[in-house]
Amino acid sequence: SVMKLAGLGKLYTALYDDRMDIYRTVKENNDDNTTDISYEPTPLYTDIKCRLSFSSDDTGSDSEVDRNPVKFNPKLFCEPQVDLKAGDYVVVRRYADNGSVIKTYQGQVALPSWYSTHQEAFVQIDEGA
Repeated sequence: SVMKLAGLGKLYTALYDDRMDIYRTVKENNDDNTTDISYEPTPLYTDIKCRLSFSSDDTGSDSEVDRNPVKFNPKLFCEPQVDLKAGDYVVVRRYADNGSVIKTYQGQVALPSWYSTHQEAFVQIDEGA
């Protein structure tokens, strides 16, 4: 029997209550053979439905918190057709029930994994943001 995955795609879509803007990297070659990597000043895509998921590993134990600042490495989920590439910079907005932004995360996307229902990628959160 063939498992139907189409319904699962709808299930994932219902979980996408965050929105992200995607900025693409630009490489510029300098005269001295070095390469500058920067981000486009305007996002390539805006308001893309997504979900940023934090695993329990991201919280760290109390003893570690004293020694190391907590590094978040959450996983980003979005629809499979979203044009997301490794190295992209994302700004993810989390909304309250009333539609106001309660938290904004931003960081660089690692290599995405694609599935028939969705894609996912780790995001290195920019702590300075």
